[in-house]
Amino acid sequence: MSPLLCLTSFSSIAAEQFKSEQAAQQHCPGDTVIWLNLRSGSAHLKGQPWYGKTHVGAYVCQKEVTKRESRVKASEPSNKVVWRKVLGDETQTVYASSSPLEKNGGRITILSMINLKKAATLSDGKEFLSWETQYDFDCKKRQSRIVAASMYSGNMGQGEITGSVVYESPDWKAIPTGSNGELLWKFACGKK
Repeated sequence: MSPLLCLTSFSSIAAEQFKSEQAAQQHCPGDTVIWLNLRSGSAHLKGQPWYGKTHVGAYVCQKEVTKRESRVKASEPSNKVVWRKVLGDETQTVYASSSPLEKNGGRITILSMINLKKAATLSDGKEFLSWETQYDFDCKKRQSRIVAASMYSGNMGQGEITGSVVYESPDWKAIPTGSNGELLWKFACGKK
């Protein structure tokens, strides 16, 4: 099984969610416990950087998620992230989740996916063709912060995770003019 499950509505998929790894393991002693990011719809194995560290998540039993995943895919295809193209050029294509993960006043959380035409290389030598980033945008102050990011060996978040990072307390930063961040801010906040 792939270490990352591509689902976004895990509250309806994982019937049993636990606050501690130990409680989940007691529930399913013969199964693998995974961390489920309830915002982005990513599942992470122990040892991966995001395991137990995303802001909104739960420990769950992998087999329970796998069983429910196939049922949900068959009955509720709308549970997947729907990507909208924001920009495309000769080097990359930038997508944003068509609906926000969270809205709180003038703040919006979305996912972005960037596909590269040619693989890039991380500092440890691993290559990636796409990366998914969870952004928080402050629409009124024109600021953003990156909450987490994962790089994948294939396009559109497919293949192996080749790198990931979670920022515990990311700082808000001004959005540079002409950047991908500005395009995503305009998309998320409905700016022209």
